[in-house]
Amino acid sequence: MISSDDGRDRPAFRSVFEPSVPRGPIATWSAARGLESVNRVITSLSNFVAEADTRRLDAHLFQQPVVSGSPERRYESQCRFNARRQTGSIERLTFRCVHPDRLTGGSDGSVAMEGVVYVSAGKVNKGTIDHLAFSNGDDLTDLEILQGAVTERRLHVNGRLEVAQRTVPLHVRRTDGNAVKEITFEVDGTPPHPHASHPLPPHSPRGGGLGRGDDSSSDYSGHATVTVLDDFSSVHHAIDMMARDSLIGASDVLARKPFRRAPVMRALYEHLNMPGVKWCCVDVERMPDAVTDDAANPPDVSRPTAGENGETIPAIKAFRQYCARCHQGQDTFPPNFLHGSAREVEAQVNHCAVRILFRLEMWGLNAPDRPETPMPPVNALRRLSIAPEQWTTHRDLAVLKNYAAAVLKAGGDKPPRLEDLVAQGYDNLRECLPTSLEQMVSGVSSQ
Repeated sequence: MISSDDGRDRPAFRSVFEPSVPRGPIATWSAARGLESVNRVITSLSNFVAEADTRRLDAHLFQQPVVSGSPERRYESQCRFNARRQTGSIERLTFRCVHPDRLTGGSDGSVAMEGVVYVSAGKVNKGTIDHLAFSNGDDLTDLEILQGAVTERRLHVNGRLEVAQRTVPLHVRRTDGNAVKEITFEVDGTPPHPHASHPLPPHSPRGGGLGRGDDSSSDYSGHATVTVLDDFSSVHHAIDMMARDSLIGASDVLARKPFRRAPVMRALYEHLNMPGVKWCCVDVERMPDAVTDDAANPPDVSRPTAGENGETIPAIKAFRQYCARCHQGQDTFPPNFLHGSAREVEAQVNHCAVRILFRLEMWGLNAPDRPETPMPPVNALRRLSIAPEQWTTHRDLAVLKNYAAAVLKAGGDKPPRLEDLVAQGYDNLRECLPTSLEQMVSGVSSQ
């Protein structure tokens, strides 16, 4: 920010940061590069989906298997548990599980994980799983145990845990979209006997056991199973249907258009038979036409911009042609010196003459040597089918520069040389829009 003569702070952009300067792409994503580009596109598009959309979709998918009986996959693990007791009951259970040496016949793979569970009266109060790694891919981290139960029956302790993502209130899902339904475990152990020495379970210190006993902390062996729901296949089917509808012209949600969150999510919800949602801004045909600033507050055209003999000033018409898109609105940044009545526009252009001349003269310098962005910018010229190399010798550029220089000369100022303006510094030149517009208008009238 810079402080202007009227005490107000205004944004100051150096040439390299000027928003109107065309920039090359930071990166080019090509389908020829395989999954790397595809993953980046998917990740980027996901940022357009609202969190509320994701929560609704997650909850709907997770509930559907209960109704439709979607298949489940089970992953086994071999574990070591540490049970800390208080007044004879398990208060905390930590676990570290690894991939087992062999799998049972009904298993779809193995899993490794570690975490901790806090228990009160057989109910899980809270807990965390630091990581959950599947043998066939996916390493999930920072998971929260929402609820569950831990039951003790003589030689065994059984448990069931429900997990969620810690950072967002969503179910834990693998990279294929399928959700982790639950984690179950079984701890093997031998209860202590008050008068005899019993064999200790593996990894258990003397005096430990899973039955009733004094406050203690003991290690035990056991196993765990992670159950994953195949609840995301319906999404793949819905997307296939959306693509088909776009190809046959029945829909345009996946056509070659900008990604539109509301139409895409509405179509997805419909194909998944989800409850209806009132979507905003889907039917653009019923939206009002866009209104520009000048249409809402049109300039006073009853008084034409004219010189002493009533002729139209060519330079002002040229300014409107090349600069109006950015400088004719109601916003004062960038300076709206073309906004207002004909007399006001002339006054504002004249008051801004030194800065206008500075920006116009930038076209005479090589790009690396320009302390400020040349105006009109390259994009404005391209909209008028003018190449930058054509503009440097264009007749209209000379018209604009000569007018700005003539205004400075008429005001008693010697038309400055470019090197003098650069030495003075653009930020130190007179502001385009002073506090009092009336003073500018009266100044024009007196000339």
